[in-house]
Amino acid sequence: MTKTDKIIEGIAAELIMVETDDLPALAGIHEDFIQLGKRVGDNSSLTSLAIKACADLVEKIVLSDVDDKSEALTTLNNSVASLQLLLRDKRDESEVQFPDELGINKTEEGKTVPKDLSSTAEESFNKVEAAPAATESDDSGESYVINLSEADTDLIADFINEAREHCSNAEQMLMDLETGEDKDDKINAIFRSFHTIKGAAGFLDLTPIMHVAHECETLLDLGRKGTVSIEGSVADIVFDSIDTLRQLLKGTEEALSSGSPFDGRVVVSSVLATLRKILKNPEDIPPEVTGNRIGDRLIDAGIVSQSRIDIALENKEDPDEKLGETLVKQKVVPAKAVAQVLRQQQKSKQEKVVGGGAVREMVKIDTERLDRLV
Repeated sequence: MTKTDKIIEGIAAELIMVETDDLPALAGIHEDFIQLGKRVGDNSSLTSLAIKACADLVEKIVLSDVDDKSEALTTLNNSVASLQLLLRDKRDESEVQFPDELGINKTEEGKTVPKDLSSTAEESFNKVEAAPAATESDDSGESYVINLSEADTDLIADFINEAREHCSNAEQMLMDLETGEDKDDKINAIFRSFHTIKGAAGFLDLTPIMHVAHECETLLDLGRKGTVSIEGSVADIVFDSIDTLRQLLKGTEEALSSGSPFDGRVVVSSVLATLRKILKNPEDIPPEVTGNRIGDRLIDAGIVSQSRIDIALENKEDPDEKLGETLVKQKVVPAKAVAQVLRQQQKSKQEKVVGGGAVREMVKIDTERLDRLV
């Protein structure tokens, strides 16, 4: 399957699940259409114009610029089915029909043109790719400035709320990874959160957020492929990326309310440098820092006091909630610290099992020797 095939198949799968009010997911689909258009390239072909029209329609759904969002999604689904025939099945353009609602008509000269294709969508296909892998040339201060003076404030506010929810979900999944169960599903879920944030941030021109989400998404993709393990120091970097995204979201929120630009360069510099270093040489990942009960370990590390743990336990709403989850939810300790302690706890258990097995084996051997002597 080619890269183009993968993109169109991915769009088709995402459209089946997406809701009309899921703005980050829709923004991610818009970004996928942009990338698909760049790969197709020929702006005069039916395929290219259909992709542009689809991107335009997604944008209109996001901006509530359509009469019926559900009908618009149906049009998108039908249009993608036609694009699959063209791109995946290699059908001739003369054999494929697109929905009339997409606005692609024949002129008197027989040329295919988009009807009412917005300049915004046209510009999207001509500008630099929205989510490139960050490079050293990205280090100009201007490229990390968020200026919202002409932005859609409601759309930005919705994005901030949705992105924060994705950060919380990713953080919880990352903590759950330490238990060692259903790791693939959890990594995929974390990947989807970063992918959604990246797509929405690219759509809204929130460059620093887009770069961090993109770099971490790339790292997580290596985890999905088995190139790296999302554990130990690598998991810590993902935690750091989540914390960085939260700082950027806070800065974006403040810029939205104040009207002043927000420069995220200082916020992103450290985590981007670490992510890029790992992505450049995955084999040079720093070793895991290794270290009773989670509360005791946190106290021994000087992260929290016993009295603060007691207060958190008194205030927890769910009696079945684990201590680590309680401390993170009440913002007593960062999720990264809890994950590190869980990791140490898990390693200690494994060492005990291995040690116990070795002792049992030695006892077995010694007993057999005694039997032979008798």
